[in-house]
Amino acid sequence: MQQKAEDFANKLGHEDNFKGSNGWLESFKNRHGIIFRKLCGESASVPESVCEDWIKNIPDLVKGYEPKNIFNADETGLFYQCLPDKTAMFKDEACRGGKQSKARLTLLLAANEAGTEKLPPLMIGRSEKPRCFSKVKSFPFPYKANKKSWMTSEIFGNWLKSLDKSMRLKKRKIILFIDNCSAHNNLPELKNVCVKYFPANTTSKLQPMDQGVIRSFKVNYRKQLIRKLVDAIDEGSTLPKINVLDSIRMTDHAWRNVTQKTIQNGFKKAGFKNECEEEMGIIEEETEISEKEAEETYITDEEMIEINSQDWNAIKSGLKVNISFEEFLQVDDALATCGTLTDSEIVDNVRCISEDENEVDEEHIEAPKVTVKEAEKAVVRLTNFLECQENVGHDGFAALSNIRKIIESKKNRRQKSLKDYL
Repeated sequence: MQQKAEDFANKLGHEDNFKGSNGWLESFKNRHGIIFRKLCGESASVPESVCEDWIKNIPDLVKGYEPKNIFNADETGLFYQCLPDKTAMFKDEACRGGKQSKARLTLLLAANEAGTEKLPPLMIGRSEKPRCFSKVKSFPFPYKANKKSWMTSEIFGNWLKSLDKSMRLKKRKIILFIDNCSAHNNLPELKNVCVKYFPANTTSKLQPMDQGVIRSFKVNYRKQLIRKLVDAIDEGSTLPKINVLDSIRMTDHAWRNVTQKTIQNGFKKAGFKNECEEEMGIIEEETEISEKEAEETYITDEEMIEINSQDWNAIKSGLKVNISFEEFLQVDDALATCGTLTDSEIVDNVRCISEDENEVDEEHIEAPKVTVKEAEKAVVRLTNFLECQENVGHDGFAALSNIRKIIESKKNRRQKSLKDYL
């Protein structure tokens, strides 16, 4: 570590005023909480006895926490541009820095056991400011960047500190379950978030997000891709090009549409039991039902995606491919979400050097500028549309009302003078 620190100092131009002494090493380790720990690997065999012991100990681990305050967070890789005709090519690429790295993102998804609170996703891409972000000033969730689109200990630590601050403001204390991958091994000091690690090599069985929740998100995401393809085929237009901004919009919509029941089933399948149900003496009956319901996240393509066979057949014939939706859905299941950066990548990250995330052949498309008047007219049209639909309910109109308030707040307001009335 001392030698490597001196190497970095030389590359960053600090060779004259830095010395990696023993004292520096001890201070560095204490400052960052560095200890020796065996890291996990999700692909290793899952020890059943360890899983059983862990599930038995869950009530003790979450004692004092209500289901609404029990959270799980997990990363997943996403080939955000992947269309059905490119599935085979993407599936063959492990993408640990390979040729498909420009077309990938990493997402951190987190939710509570009650299924009532889905934290905003965290997206990690390759470029800090892709060209498609031009003129865009507000995003539905945080976006970070590094050369590999990987989760790092710094990004994860900052996310944890932000979550901790949010819970302090709400005067809540929560417990967060995560795997002990390399990006999670340098935790900051937290006051309102208690972090617990799953046992090594067990996350495929014990991590609630892996029990159908992430799958449901990807179904919702790729459902939007399919809709774009169907529209393009029907209109006889070119296939859609997806950039990072498009992916942010689709990710936000897909995550919001993961149901509360899906999240609850994910936690139950992972061994988490609702204390309220135990007190009522119905946990055994409910467990059998919930396990059956949890398996329903693996139902057929047509039921899951709500796209009829004609749509999927049109896509397959239009793109001249012969794959199932299941193959299309699972294309990035094994995508690496963290790893070891090279020395040059670390130095570039410190210097805030990043490559343009967009592919060379991507068109320079900026988000269109929409005026306040145009936005007001759009809200009126949406209101008219909802009024002509059945069973919209109060919530639908309330959402439009909130949008109208935001638009009103953006109007240019200036102090009127006497001349304005003459």
